[in-house]
Amino acid sequence: MYIICGNINRRTFLAGLPAVVTTIVGCFSVGALTAATTDHHTPPIARGDLGTYDPGMALQPVKIGRFDADSPPHTVSIWNAGIRFRTAVVVVTDRETDEMVLDRTFEFPTDSVVDIAFYEPSTYDVSIRVWDTGAEDSLSVPSRLFNCNQSRTQIGMFDYGAIRSSLSTTSVSCTDSTTESGMDTP
Repeated sequence: MYIICGNINRRTFLAGLPAVVTTIVGCFSVGALTAATTDHHTPPIARGDLGTYDPGMALQPVKIGRFDADSPPHTVSIWNAGIRFRTAVVVVTDRETDEMVLDRTFEFPTDSVVDIAFYEPSTYDVSIRVWDTGAEDSLSVPSRLFNCNQSRTQIGMFDYGAIRSSLSTTSVSCTDSTTESGMDTP
């Protein structure tokens, strides 16, 4: 392949080539990131079929927002249901403010759980990526769950790469719309 560049000599052209390639790659990267962060589809509240939820060890809990006595927190519990050590990245975005409120890598020993308590009513997207299996999932925590007496999303990461989840609520003060697929309403 021959490139004709008029009066530019070969050395000048080759010296500037990395900057051009970096700029082009950077444009594609920013475009992909922008497309990913502006994609506003709403993930499901739970995928269902979690099965038995029985973690053995609780790791350090994470708190998002400030405690409000008028609305109890919604808790998202992420459990390593497998027989291997897991590393997972958890990203939480507040959809109402479009702010990332958590971006953290957790190390999960076998049969351990991390509880994330959401204290401020809002609509949140929770994304999980498990490093060793490559499994990914996104769930939504809608603001109406903060009207419940208690609500909890339970997520299990399994050895064969599956991420399964369920939602449970005590519906004394929940709206009727919380009886969606994948949810248990005692």
